[in-house]
Amino acid sequence: MKKLITGLAAVLAFGFYGSVNSAKSIEIEVAYPYSGLFDVTFQAIMPEFEKSTSRYSS
Repeated sequence: MKKLITGLAAVLAFGFYGSVNSAKSIEIEVAYPYSGLFDVTFQAIMPEFEKSTSRYSS
């Protein structure tokens, strides 16, 4: 009986610890192997993006 209660207490403790740990934020970092390709893509897309979102900017 003592082992059962100890086991249940351990399960509850680890469950609580897991739920507290899961609340941490996750940071995702993306690295481009060819940064020049990103620059070319950005320069190609940005003018059209600015035209389509100009009504939202102040």
